Amino acid sequence: MEELLRFVPLMNAINILVATEDFTLHGQEIRAGDAVVPVPASANRDPEQFADADRLDLTRTPNAHIAFGHGPHSCMGGHLTRLQLATAIQVLLERLPGIELAVPAETIPWDESTPLRAPAVLPVRW
Repeated sequence: MEELLRFVPLMNAINILVATEDFTLHGQEIRAGDAVVPVPASANRDPEQFADADRLDLTRTPNAHIAFGHGPHSCMGGHLTRLQLATAIQVLLERLPGIELAVPAETIPWDESTPLRAPAVLPVRW
């Protein structure tokens, strides 16, 4: 479950922050008043934190992803979401043990119209 949370970001939400002071970030000058658009999910693909970060590895440990944020900005519903996802996947695999994608994974379109990240369609067979 943790690797799925790391590999497939759950949210498409965009947070726009405004710098309150001048600073330099990775060689880029940010001035007070500049809009900054962080992409927290990109931290889950950081090669300094995750070996072979662009590969799905369901056995990856440790897995210190930030799918639900971190520290005081951590999502309060993260534990419930983990439980719901684990339960849904377990029941699906128990009831349909032969389920598989009916199309190549790279052809599945993603719904980019809402903050919740999900496939627009998900053709399967069993």
